[in-house]
Amino acid sequence: MDNCLQSSMAAQHTARRNKTAIQQTLCTDYRLILNKVHEKGLITGREYNNLKSINKEDVEGHVVELVDKIMDKGEDTCRTFLDLLQTDTDVIETFPNLKDIQWEQCLALPVQSSSLDSGETPPASKKQRKIAHFKPPPTLKVKVVQLKENIQLSKYEISNGNLLPKSVDKKCTAAITDGVTARKFVLSKSLASEIKTGKCYAIKNYIISKFSPNMIWSQKNTCVYLSPPLIISSESEEEARRLLSPATAQMAIKDLHPGSQTEQLLSISGFAKSLEPVQEMAVQGGPTVPTRRLMLKEGEASIEVMLWREAALADLSLGAAVVATHLKAKNNQYGLCLHSTQYTEITLASITRDVILQGVRMDQEREQVEILDQQDDPVAMPISVWAATFGKEEVPKQVTISYENGKVIRVKEALFYKKEDCLQFSMAAQDTVRRNKTAIQQTLCTDYRLILNTVYEKGLIARREYNNLKSINKEDVEGHVVELVDKIMNKGEDTCRTFLDLLQTDTGVIETFPNLKDIQWEQCLALPVQSSSLDSGESPPESKKLKKDDIYPLNSRPVGLCVIINNNNFMDGTERRGTDKDALRLAEVFSWLGFRVLLCKDQTKDQMEEKLTFFASLNDLSQLQQEDIQEWSGKRFTHLLPEDPEHGDAFVCCILSHGEKGVVLGTDRKPLSIKHITRLFKATSQSALTGKPKVFLIQACQGNKAQHGVLLEDPEVDSSGPVYIPEEADVLVAMATVEDCVAFRSVEEGAWFIQSACQQLRERCPRGEDLATILHFVNNDVSLKEGSCIPGKKKQIPEVKYTLRKKLVLSPHDN
Repeated sequence: MDNCLQSSMAAQHTARRNKTAIQQTLCTDYRLILNKVHEKGLITGREYNNLKSINKEDVEGHVVELVDKIMDKGEDTCRTFLDLLQTDTDVIETFPNLKDIQWEQCLALPVQSSSLDSGETPPASKKQRKIAHFKPPPTLKVKVVQLKENIQLSKYEISNGNLLPKSVDKKCTAAITDGVTARKFVLSKSLASEIKTGKCYAIKNYIISKFSPNMIWSQKNTCVYLSPPLIISSESEEEARRLLSPATAQMAIKDLHPGSQTEQLLSISGFAKSLEPVQEMAVQGGPTVPTRRLMLKEGEASIEVMLWREAALADLSLGAAVVATHLKAKNNQYGLCLHSTQYTEITLASITRDVILQGVRMDQEREQVEILDQQDDPVAMPISVWAATFGKEEVPKQVTISYENGKVIRVKEALFYKKEDCLQFSMAAQDTVRRNKTAIQQTLCTDYRLILNTVYEKGLIARREYNNLKSINKEDVEGHVVELVDKIMNKGEDTCRTFLDLLQTDTGVIETFPNLKDIQWEQCLALPVQSSSLDSGESPPESKKLKKDDIYPLNSRPVGLCVIINNNNFMDGTERRGTDKDALRLAEVFSWLGFRVLLCKDQTKDQMEEKLTFFASLNDLSQLQQEDIQEWSGKRFTHLLPEDPEHGDAFVCCILSHGEKGVVLGTDRKPLSIKHITRLFKATSQSALTGKPKVFLIQACQGNKAQHGVLLEDPEVDSSGPVYIPEEADVLVAMATVEDCVAFRSVEEGAWFIQSACQQLRERCPRGEDLATILHFVNNDVSLKEGSCIPGKKKQIPEVKYTLRKKLVLSPHDN
């Protein structure tokens, strides 16, 4: 410091002299400079939060306040700030006018005095400056936080609209940090094979990038030595990771529109609606690079994505499910367009979806079939995939398409047509059963008891009929199946329709009798077309009869959060076997109903309370990534997605654990009161869930007693609502069992209550039935189950309590 050209307050003086110019320049992108100074630790988290809530009309005032705060923090902070303005690549590119400011102070690297007695440092000679320029940089002692391999096209050709690489260079980059400064280290091929993530090294004879001081390159004589471990904070490691993969915001395509340009990188997903051939385009007068224009569609919304350079290598096809990350939003004369960046990754999803066809086209030149769906969107697949199921002249009405890594690998005719495509025949169901009677009977003989129990649980046969049929000799299984099917046929059209719907939609039946899929169900039975005539005898779904104000509005996407607490492994060494089956089934159903599903596994009492308190408010999102929380994505639980969770129009909490009277137990066997859990979510003026439904499904014993033949009377609901919402309004708690009694759980199939609730939601939500009504059917379904070979010996009845003010009607969503 003593050797600097100016006094100890030089940086503050420089900032003050250039304050007006700095403020005017930074006003062009206030949010970027705010994020930069926060990342560098020049302002606290509280100061950042106070400054980020900004009105566009008062940008200048916020910039003034930001610069004043930095100047008030002293010389060191001002020096770091001025260094940021002159060396940070993003800042220099975003604020080109900064180069016009006269920075009269060398801040980062003070010149050393050539005289011990001199009060000022004389100019260095040309020879001295030349020697200083070639002086090797100091040895770095760093930790390798992450390695990333990128490909770079050096030579390529374009053939039939596709980009074909002829020569590809692989570049490996390491994110490194010494605990103070994060850097990118571009490795040679030899070093790339030696460097390991998580190890610490001393690096000698490297090159500092002239464009970015936070990037270094290896050269021929670069030496890397394995060194003792360094103590690096998690914040420093995360700062290093962001150099290789910056933060990206997950956006829905429908939320992107002209004028929504932002400096933040975006990630989107959708289906490839259109795909133009690869073309070459010159970049700002420089060399030409390959580009490809892609149109992605999500629901009714679509957006154009421009893939540049290596991103254009993605092997895409029409209709493919695409996920694109780290995109830059820019407005042009045609509207908003997203552009790939050096960080962009294009991945192709493995999914299954149903498509209603308008037509089919054969493209012999490209050896592919292109089908047109109801929304006029094309889906392309190889001719061989289509020909494996359909002939050249065959055009099905609806197909199920299976994708693997974005490519169509299988297509088959769907069992059901959509509601609007079905025909009505008064005796269609009975006729269909009669035509397929032999095939149905032969198939159901493989597990007669399961189909008998299932049709009884659905109310298709009476208890007396069930008791007569369940006493069965193994030698006469076929005769009992024939009798069962005959009884169902004799009960009329509605019973036959429900029976056929059961054979084609019930998960347990489909898994047990896979040969049912080979039966030709020639009629859409479960969902006949509703007549548009006023004389129609059919009634609309219950939800359509209700007034708008009688139903909770569920307009947010996602509908809300569904938090599952699944306690399987307890500290005393015991396990709740079968509970993972329940967690998976709940995730499938609530994801299907439009919720974002999060999982917390094996929680102690304190951890449960901490998690629930967090989800009640979602105040401190910074702790979220530190918690072991998983998310349901792509039909499995995986790591938490980068998008911060937000409350929607409803909240669901499922707790799967042991329990006692009025409590659930953590894995440490300590009790957490159920009443305390629900009161964490009570209505307040600050809560995002005030006035919105909050549902708690609790699978836990409430005692040690076994129930014996309990009868349930339907509770009456007072539908009148007060002017002021009570604190504990809008809550529904569904317990697996009543107080003092056990709740049964199969180690193979899961819990009676959870499996029944999921099944009833699957069946009844598409019909527009509200949740309270559906839970009545769950109660009835569970009450019919037997926990002992002696009828009535071991029974279970769930208990539902609620303070809902309106009907809660959940509907399926396309995921």
